[in-house]
Amino acid sequence: MSREILTAAGGTGIYKDHMIEWTLGELAIETYNSPDQIVTQGFQQPSLGIKSLRTVATPDPFAIRVFPNPVKDKLTIVLESKDDAKIIVHVTDMLGKKLAAAVTDSRQGIRELDFSGFQPGIYLLTILKPTGEMISTFRIAKVM
Repeated sequence: MSREILTAAGGTGIYKDHMIEWTLGELAIETYNSPDQIVTQGFQQPSLGIKSLRTVATPDPFAIRVFPNPVKDKLTIVLESKDDAKIIVHVTDMLGKKLAAAVTDSRQGIRELDFSGFQPGIYLLTILKPTGEMISTFRIAKVM
């Protein structure tokens, strides 16, 4: 089965060993299944899954674990740091809309985020320093 895209606009960009494909389409998605095809409207479907999108090397000794993923109700974030620092946690949808934010102490250890009010889908969990410098971003799948 080949992948085909019908869209008003789109393109491909290549830089060194990286390639990005994009389409301009609808924000709403709907998927239709048949025994020999899957059609999803509104999104270009990737053939690659990414768990941790980007981790930035920082001089601060941070260790972060996030589970369970996929999440149903409560997402646990385990922060480990030798320094006593404030950490900002953002949850955004795939359009970049901020849905939740929290400030916590890096020595607090464990923090839970309530995902029970979110619709099933993909969300981004971003961990930041108070300066706005990103420490890490995780792709979180919310299930029913």
